[in-house]
Amino acid sequence: MIVVAPQLSDWGETSANQTIALVEYFLKHYNIDPAKVYANGYSDGGLFASDEKL
Repeated sequence: MIVVAPQLSDWGETSANQTIALVEYFLKHYNIDPAKVYANGYSDGGLFASDEKL
């Protein structure tokens, strides 16, 4: 199991894009089954986790 916990740099699209890039990095560089990736967040993290881009 890999747990990734990004820190927000703003309260908008920048943090959402950084989170997406981080997830994409891990999917590309580690042997991870994309069907078994789970995103969760609280407050704005929950908002970003529900973004359709993920």
